[in-house]
Parts: sequence; structure tokens; C-alpha cells
Amino acid sequence: MSKEQDFEISEDRVITKYTETETNVVIPQEIRGITVLAIGAETFFEKGLISIAIPESVTEIGEWAFAKNQLANIMLPNNVTKIDRYAFSNNRLTALAIPNSVTKIGTYAFWNNELTNIVIPDGVTEISIGTFLKNQLAKVVILEGVKIIRRDAFINNHLNSITIYGTVSLPRKRKYPIPAFDNGFDDFYKSSVNKNGTYLFDGKDWNIKE
Repeated sequence: MSKEQDFEISEDRVITKYTETETNVVIPQEIRGITVLAIGAETFFEKGLISIAIPESVTEIGEWAFAKNQLANIMLPNNVTKIDRYAFSNNRLTALAIPNSVTKIGTYAFWNNELTNIVIPDGVTEISIGTFLKNQLAKVVILEGVKIIRRDAFINNHLNSITIYGTVSLPRKRKYPIPAFDNGFDDFYKSSVNKNGTYLFDGKDWNIKE
């Protein structure tokens, strides 16, 4: 475990700075008698991290907190509710389990990683702009709580299976529309009267398996 003196923590129980150069980091649950509740903005930005362990006490992860590192795997705490914008962008994440406790995921939070599949839990009501832009996603499962999916959310992936359990709103048609998904999925979903079910892409067309 990393030493308590490797971190600076505020009176609000937010880690604000990582002062060492170790690239395999274990964040203590308590630092100098203060329980860690949040990771502050840019705390671990571009630190060359290979691995990180976040304590279960953490409920919020700030913007750019772990951006521009070399993280391949991450275990999110079961109590985390908010993942702010760009929090894990520009890493090498290949797998991710989003806890049911999460209610907000900020824009571009997981942009430019290597994720291959993802399940969006019920607590999340909106998938923000560019959240999973530029990954390796082949399969996405969107649970019933999600109501809105913003532009670029899943662009630049390799999706061949999208499961939607509820009814979602996709970006509106504009003069220069930017969709949420690749390969014309937005239009197909809307033409299907927003049916829930599993949508499969055969390399040319989308079909729904209800």
C-alpha cells in the first residue's frame, strides 16, 4: 500500500494531490485520520499509472482524475455515485464493471480506451456526450434506468450487439446531426419505434431480436 504521506487530502475529505512517482498505487481508505470520500480533479493526471486501487469509501471521482495514464484494469468502489468528465480518458482499459451505485457519468469519462463490452446500470439516467467514444466495444447492454443517450456516446467502436431494456432518447435530427452510435443505429432504432430488445449488426444492416 502507498504511504499516507504520498497524498494530500483536504478537510472535505478529497484527495487533491499525489506527490510520489510510484506507478502501482493503492490509495488508503484513511489518510492522517481523515476518511477518503473523493478523488479530486487531476489528482493522478498523467502520472504514468499502471495500476490503481481505490478504497470503498470513495463516492466521487473528479474530472481528469486518472486521465492520460496506462491503466488496463480498474475496480470501481461499490459506493461511487459520480464519475466526472474525462475521469478515465486516454488509458488502456479493456474491462470495466460500473457499480449499481453510479448515477452520473460525465462527458468523455472513458474516451479513448480499449473496452470491449459494457453494462450501463439502472441508476444512470443519461449517457453523456462522448462517454465511450473511441473504444473497442462490440457489445453494450443499457438497462432500463437510462433515458437519454447524447451524441458521440458510442462513436468509433465496433458494436455488433446493443441491448436496450427501456426506451431511450437519441440525438435529434439537425442540419449536421452527430449520432450517438455508428453504422446508422440511431436511425434504425427510431424507425423501430424505440423498441426494447437486442439489436444485432451483421456488418451491413441492423436487425432486432426482441
